[in-house]
Amino acid sequence: MGKMEPIDSPSAQSLDSEAKSILTILLGHHNISRYTDIHISSTGIVKFRSRHILSLATNWEQLTDVEGKLRHDKQFDMIWRVLVGSEEWRTRIFRTKNYQIRVQPLIGMNGKKLAIRVQPAAPPAIKETLRLQGLIDRLAVSSGLVLVCGPIGSGKTTTAASLVAHWASRRALHVATIEDPVEYLITPSGGEVTQINCNLISADAAPNSLGLKQVLSRLLRGDIDALFIGEIRDDETRSAVLDHAATREPVLTTLHAGSIADAILRLTKQQGGSDQNSLRLSLSQCLDTVLYVDMAFTDAGVPVPVVIAIPGAFQPFRNAIAEAPAKTLNSQINQAITSCSAAEGGINGAQAYEAAIQAGATRDSVLAALPPDLRPGVAR
Repeated sequence: MGKMEPIDSPSAQSLDSEAKSILTILLGHHNISRYTDIHISSTGIVKFRSRHILSLATNWEQLTDVEGKLRHDKQFDMIWRVLVGSEEWRTRIFRTKNYQIRVQPLIGMNGKKLAIRVQPAAPPAIKETLRLQGLIDRLAVSSGLVLVCGPIGSGKTTTAASLVAHWASRRALHVATIEDPVEYLITPSGGEVTQINCNLISADAAPNSLGLKQVLSRLLRGDIDALFIGEIRDDETRSAVLDHAATREPVLTTLHAGSIADAILRLTKQQGGSDQNSLRLSLSQCLDTVLYVDMAFTDAGVPVPVVIAIPGAFQPFRNAIAEAPAKTLNSQINQAITSCSAAEGGINGAQAYEAAIQAGATRDSVLAALPPDLRPGVAR
């Protein structure tokens, strides 16, 4: 694996030389093309993820030994101190010229752990994340809500960031992003992007941090054309997304979900006195597009995006969201998705499968990336 540049950015200036050396080793053994994560446990074990499998990080220079364990007893404490410090609840991002390191501290009953992800400093071009020109052209003129859903590590944030850059460049829009934290620094070739770190969980958890309502009230006075809210995690965020999308201005967000039907169910789940029928009707009226994204792989381990896309205006899909009985909502949504074809501007499971296979992904990895209910009838 090729070496990456040393850690050298404003956010890393306070790191001592030993910490920079360790992070450089982590970068040097990280294959950026495979979206590999690195896990470091307080037990001293270091692992990395490739093709969804965790493997021991053996013989990573002076960092780990033949058993994938940190070579020095105090190494984990030092790494935790310099990468996490006192903010044990907060994600931190260290940026280099071409890459960035996202550090997520985890504290459980069995000790502490660091989940480290290395990403490009800027999102890839949208043609690399979606690879489907008809869909890209249609998303460029979106109005209302564009929802990107998928499982953990599927590429939701990367896809959304690529779309933000595309909106700004293609339509010369002023796009504002509200994230926790800002993952990619976006510098579009046209238009303008304003990116704001906002604590989307609880503004009370950090001194001087602003909550979503405060940030939105300030942003909407700033001549904003389109909005990206990093992730729907609670009722407040959901309400803000749906309320703003109801204006038919472009709104983009992500949601952790195992399928499109699951995303719709979670987005319209009754909470805090909200009427579920009203939520479903509101969503059906403001939804522009749902994208389900995940990763398949070639034999060489190169990731290939797997994308299902359904226009919110596709009538069977819209009717299912607004009117289907709760007990049949899942099946009716899946039936609508299956019946949506390229003629309606969509990509169903069978089409997503064929596109990924043509891009070189293995059959098994594509089937694993698709929601079980939407996999085509392919003999195993």
